[in-house]
Amino acid sequence: MTKVITPKEALKAKLEAIPDFVIEAFNTIIVRNLDAHGKSSFKLHEVVELILNSSSKDNGFSIEEIFANKWLDVEKIYREGGWKVEYDQPGYNEEYDAYYTFSEKSL
Repeated sequence: MTKVITPKEALKAKLEAIPDFVIEAFNTIIVRNLDAHGKSSFKLHEVVELILNSSSKDNGFSIEEIFANKWLDVEKIYREGGWKVEYDQPGYNEEYDAYYTFSEKSL
């Protein structure tokens, strides 16, 4: 008999489904934008572009697939890795580029 998946198991499975090239893209962007205070801020489109460039070599994923699969929802993974992660996107009647900010949890 199949058992019901727990919330913890579901989250773990979801996080494990994020392809390595997505994590590699985030790692690259974090390092590229890291300042002397251990803080890294970058726009969503920067990481999407890097993912598309890296994925096209192996799998050829589209931007629609990236968003449909929620591969950009990496906050939990990086928080578990010791980062404080903030994601900001425009609200209703606001216009600016969505962006991430990664910093040490102690900051």
